[in-house]
Amino acid sequence: MGAVGGLSVGLAVLTAAVLMPGPASALGGTTYRWGAYWPNSAHPQHIQRAPRSVALSGVTAIAAGNSSDMALAGGNVYVWGDNTDGVLGLGEGVSYERDATEVPGLPTIVGIGETDNTDVAIDTTGAVWGWGEDVDGQLCQGNELEQWTPIRLRNLSDVTKTAGAGVHMMYLLGNGTLEECGGNDSGSLGDGSHTNSARPVTVTGLPSPIVQITASENDSGVVLADGEVWVWGGNKFGQLGNGVGRGSDVPVQVHLPAPAVDLSLGGGNGQIAAQALVLLADGTVWGWGSNQYGQLDDGTTTERGTPVEAAHMPGGVTQVWSGGQTSYVVDGSGTLWAWGDNSLGMVGNGSGYWEFLTPTRVMSGIQMVSATADDAMAYGP
Repeated sequence: MGAVGGLSVGLAVLTAAVLMPGPASALGGTTYRWGAYWPNSAHPQHIQRAPRSVALSGVTAIAAGNSSDMALAGGNVYVWGDNTDGVLGLGEGVSYERDATEVPGLPTIVGIGETDNTDVAIDTTGAVWGWGEDVDGQLCQGNELEQWTPIRLRNLSDVTKTAGAGVHMMYLLGNGTLEECGGNDSGSLGDGSHTNSARPVTVTGLPSPIVQITASENDSGVVLADGEVWVWGGNKFGQLGNGVGRGSDVPVQVHLPAPAVDLSLGGGNGQIAAQALVLLADGTVWGWGSNQYGQLDDGTTTERGTPVEAAHMPGGVTQVWSGGQTSYVVDGSGTLWAWGDNSLGMVGNGSGYWEFLTPTRVMSGIQMVSATADDAMAYGP
């Protein structure tokens, strides 16, 4: 996940990403996406190796998903892509939408989030609306019933930020409490158990206050007001960053040389990658976890169980994002850079090469970025 304007986002592999509102851009702008389109049996995979514009401007938040994407503009939620399990919120009669389409039946929305095939939206009162897959209870309804159109999630209120990935969702409340729902095989709910929960459980042992939340398929993480980073969940690839081989079902601190200002978890414990990127207050970028495509930019393809500094960063990085096996940063001039796995065009520079071991320029004039294992989105005013 990356942060824009001090607000939070979340990310995943074989999942989707989350972004809370960034700076207002109501006077226009362009939305872009690239990578794989609708990779499932109903709609054969199409690969877009360079950014394609989406007819949607005035965007204040974006959330990429492997087979569907969503954006927030003017208080309304827009979606496009495949409608597996009702993730578009448009009803059972819709198979897919190629163009940005407004989700009906919602009040004014201020934040959005997406996991595998589940979407959520926060309204102006702090209530949460959700739709799509609910296989492990990630909609917090106390059941596992998929929803093809939006419903208000009755067990959640006073929510200020959301992040999610795989089959779990994080919700930060106005009183500083962090709650989670959904799958918990790797301890990603942070409640000291490995038991799935279709009702909110409270993450234990976190100092406060929390300023940013982020998620990957089997992990969760936060940045605190003092810049500390805490993570929990699976650790197959060292993605907890604490040098310990086993996972943790309660938060553990990642020790960094300076306070963090932006954190992004990416990848999945059960997949071939899981890693993290963090932007520090001194302007450096550090990473840990999976690195087989060079996505940590430390000059190697060696897995890292503790943080290492990225070696080829552009000047003035303002945002970091960790995808499945691909990494992204936005620099001080608004230029987007990407590196790592490019097998499905996730780097977005138009090249057919399968990997890039150092950052390559994608495009300029970018304000926000969001990505998953299969696709990426960006927005520029």
